[in-house]
Amino acid sequence: MDGFAGILALLLASIAATGSDASSYGLDTVLAQEFKADPLAGNDTFELLRPGLKHFLSTPRHDLDYKLHSILSLQSTTSVTVKLVGFSSDQKHQLEQQLGRYLEILNKNEHVHVIGTGGTSNHRLNVRSKIEIDVVRDSGSSNLADSMFRAIQGTVDRPSSLSSVYYTPVPYTVVDELVRADLAKPLASYVIYILNLKRQARSYGYDYQPGDGDELHSAFTKCLGNLWMGRERYVWIDLAAGPIEYGPALSGEGLVLRSELYPYAAAFHESPAQKALLADLAALVWSASQMLLAPAMRIPVYYDRELEVHFFHFKHGDGGDSEQIKWEEIEETFKKEASEGLLFHGQSLVFKRFTIDMDECALCSALLARSTKSYTSRVLIDRYSLFVNDYIDSKQLHYLLAENQVELEKMAGSSGSSNNFMARIVPVYVFDLKSDRIVMLDRDHQSMAFRDMIIAIRSKGYQTVSEFNCNHRPMMVETRRLERPLVASLLQTLWGVTPTYLTWSSEHNSTFLDYTWSLGNTPFGPFSKLSSLSFAQRDAAPRNVLHTMLNTTVWGAIEMLETLKGLGGEKAVLKSRQGTEMNQRWNLLLYKLNKATSAMSHFDFNLALFFLKSAEHDLYGAHHLAFEASSHLEAAIVCFKDAPFPWSWLVFVLAIAGIGLYVWFRREQLFASKRKRF
Repeated sequence: MDGFAGILALLLASIAATGSDASSYGLDTVLAQEFKADPLAGNDTFELLRPGLKHFLSTPRHDLDYKLHSILSLQSTTSVTVKLVGFSSDQKHQLEQQLGRYLEILNKNEHVHVIGTGGTSNHRLNVRSKIEIDVVRDSGSSNLADSMFRAIQGTVDRPSSLSSVYYTPVPYTVVDELVRADLAKPLASYVIYILNLKRQARSYGYDYQPGDGDELHSAFTKCLGNLWMGRERYVWIDLAAGPIEYGPALSGEGLVLRSELYPYAAAFHESPAQKALLADLAALVWSASQMLLAPAMRIPVYYDRELEVHFFHFKHGDGGDSEQIKWEEIEETFKKEASEGLLFHGQSLVFKRFTIDMDECALCSALLARSTKSYTSRVLIDRYSLFVNDYIDSKQLHYLLAENQVELEKMAGSSGSSNNFMARIVPVYVFDLKSDRIVMLDRDHQSMAFRDMIIAIRSKGYQTVSEFNCNHRPMMVETRRLERPLVASLLQTLWGVTPTYLTWSSEHNSTFLDYTWSLGNTPFGPFSKLSSLSFAQRDAAPRNVLHTMLNTTVWGAIEMLETLKGLGGEKAVLKSRQGTEMNQRWNLLLYKLNKATSAMSHFDFNLALFFLKSAEHDLYGAHHLAFEASSHLEAAIVCFKDAPFPWSWLVFVLAIAGIGLYVWFRREQLFASKRKRF
């Protein structure tokens, strides 16, 4: 009988589980069909559910504390695969184990952080982010390493007029084509290739603008590097390149030193795995994960279906500018990326241009004059020299432009140019100065991004020395070229994309600079000359919007739960029917939010947007139920009687006091036998 009872219990449990799975499958089917028909979730899916699915959503029923815990436990996962190329099988096995152990120590389940909070001190969103790093063994890595070595050798050994240069420039495409051919399609996770190739006869670095070799001797210094971030979701780092050194010239954070970067990589082929190398590699992988794969948000950004960028070009009307700003190049960059995932489904991005003649704009000259300040700089050119330069205070100019925005729009003729009042409009103010002296924003910026606008400056001077060095050579700034800085600023303002050299450190509770990833395929300077976007920027843009929406939904749910708790709980506020619908709404809301985080983890940002937009309907429905129920509550004043006088305590205290006084006054008689007599 006991055996039959056990079999019956298992059968009933399996039937219940099957029914639950069937109901869940039905819910997935309804949501999948609704995603195809209404990708922006304009309809409330709760109203479309069958009674059976609503009954399925009625359970489980939890208290408010459990619901609060569940809404705060939402988590998105970033999967990272680390591939070791060029290591022997024994070394690779040892590296896999020890490197994985190092990364487990570094890896922490943290919240998503935002750098610019708009005046608040809280830089943490109510969304958790977990990075899962897997170190894998590539069976064909030896063949891949040999192919890379031969390809680099063919370039290094080729006769060149650059034989006197310390580093031989190697086009990054030599290695990048081999890496892309090795990638599995489609990519299920981010991939980091660590290349430990054999040494070449000459030191080399990767050229990110391959072309005429004489460009290396031009006034604009090329910064040769040892890594590349692809358009697809992969990064590769060549340990044999360099040694590379770049960062601030005199002082500051983020310096990448040759003595700190992979110090034991060159001797790795002749010696066992070194702890220092393992620590460096673990730090490198973790830095890539934080700066590129799961970066902090620059500012919170919300979903807008229509985006408009208005370029306001302030220039003198003499027509003497021989090098015009390449507006088409900027627009083409974003149009190309929009079709590859930068924008959501149904989202649009429009560019408009307006010109203002500064010779006829007294207000423009006044704004610049009020924002101009001066500073003294110490620059190394053969020897240290002091220079007094002017610069534009970006915060002051931002304030003045915001105060006079309407008047400037009237002068440019942009008032009423946008017929869509629902579009988010970002003005970009570009000032073409007539001064021969180099004038920049905040001393060394060509463009500055703010929440509501972008400001850019260029003067007649063609180049200037920056405060950054690369491989012991000062970096030059092409002050007439604004395409790359404007692309970087638009990424920050429109989508809250953080520069590849900046992140938020929860340990220090401040920003953290690391210029390791400022080379190559990134529009964020000062070491990159490219305006193209890598996967890091293209993924961060929609992810930031989704994280902001998710955080807003979580905050709304928390406020509702705290309101119900303050009113005495769900049972005290909601009637039976309202309580059932509230529980159904809540379970559907939590289900959609979990689906949204899962879609983000799988890079399906359009599906995640659908679930988040759909969850807003459920949150609104739950808020409406709570408001409707609380409106029927009546406030009442209950008068309590005064507490009775504590006669028993008074009698007890008086009795103790009386006994004490009696003992004190009779102490001579009571303790006479204790006194010593002589």
